Amino acid sequence: MKIVFFLLLVANLALLPLLQSLYPSVTEPERLARQLNPERLTLLDAEPPPRPADAAGTKDAAPSCVDVGEFSTSAAERFEAQLSVLALGELPSKRLVRMPPQHVVFLPPQANAPAAGRRLLQLRELGFADSAVIRDEPSRGWAVSLGLFSRLDLAEAHLEKLRAAGVSDARIAEYPVNSARYAYRLSGLDAAGEQRVSELASGFASVTLQPCQ
Repeated sequence: MKIVFFLLLVANLALLPLLQSLYPSVTEPERLARQLNPERLTLLDAEPPPRPADAAGTKDAAPSCVDVGEFSTSAAERFEAQLSVLALGELPSKRLVRMPPQHVVFLPPQANAPAAGRRLLQLRELGFADSAVIRDEPSRGWAVSLGLFSRLDLAEAHLEKLRAAGVSDARIAEYPVNSARYAYRLSGLDAAGEQRVSELASGFASVTLQPCQ
């Protein structure tokens, strides 16, 4: 058995030089040089190159939403007319902003200035010294104001005093006549659209623009 093992070892040693001559060892550059069609190979980096920061930010920028207000009725009509020419992606939503009302106690409009003056004199003789002729409201021209109140119950109490004194045509109404205020919400705006809306809103007094809450 030992003789067989010794003969196999001698045979392997004799074949080793022959195998080395048939398959010579090569280094890595030589191995690449021997490849077929090496121009078809593409070397890949370990990690992909990062996206430019500005391109990524532009692509991922979310549309914005802004609230614009508050507008009087007439100002809201003008704002809507100018807003329509901007050709925004989405229609704005409009809401009525409830303002704390005030209440005026007054006499209905008189026929003319002399008639209003006579009623004013009568009221002052009855002890209602705070009365005054309304001149700055076209819908109540030559009416006579008998007091402005922040609470309705106070206005009603004053009205009862007037009726007790014989002034039967006094009444209560909201003051001013058109105190409604409106606000708009515009969503889906890109940066350019938000800038155009901001420039448009700046043309209206006391109107602010802020991100949607």
